Amino acid sequence: MTFSDLIGKHVLVVDDDYHRASETVLSLEDQGSEIVGPYPNVPEAIEVINHAVVDAAVVSVRVQLAGVVSLADRLLAHRIPFVFITENDEPQLLQRFGKVPVLKEPLKQEQMVIALAIAVAQSATRH
Repeated sequence: MTFSDLIGKHVLVVDDDYHRASETVLSLEDQGSEIVGPYPNVPEAIEVINHAVVDAAVVSVRVQLAGVVSLADRLLAHRIPFVFITENDEPQLLQRFGKVPVLKEPLKQEQMVIALAIAVAQSATRH
């Protein structure tokens, strides 16, 4: 199943695990998305947001929680829809970014794709 909200979108992938990032990239490419990255750390991802087209993002919380908060703030400031992926409960993220989907691992790639497509569609209706 392909979600039209992801076709042609430039999706930033931030994950420090090569295999997980590769799975995410393949799943998004199957949706017709253009991949930005993947980037293994927050400073590189923030730099990309400032200089490249980014329509949506998938952010792994494993990268670095403190840095992820600043990255999420930057994504929100640029009105870029995104989802978090985490292995643990992250109450800090839930409190600060309550409207951003937080997907807990292990998860199927389809879950990530659906959550991101919904975030993109909801963002389009708000703007």
